[in-house]
Amino acid sequence: MDIFDAVADASIAQDEPWRELASCREVPPVLFFADDKDHEKLELAKSFCATCPVIDDCYNYWASLPADERKYGVWFGTTAKERRRADRARRLARAAANSA
Repeated sequence: MDIFDAVADASIAQDEPWRELASCREVPPVLFFADDKDHEKLELAKSFCATCPVIDDCYNYWASLPADERKYGVWFGTTAKERRRADRARRLARAAANSA
């Protein structure tokens, strides 16, 4: 899976009933798959999530995707880089707890 496949898959989410209420419903999906270094676009994408009434549905949809499809894009107000950092922090905390 690459970034182009991820954008195409995000378009499939358009068919999800909760998307009718999503703050990003009129926004082209490509905005949510900007390059990790394009902070301006990523912050713009995240701004739609900040007040979104269906952010939990967005998370649940993202969580239902295969792991290789979850690597890309802004989902439920987080960038791929932010999610990687959070996952790493959780793994380290778990390892520390298990070794204590």
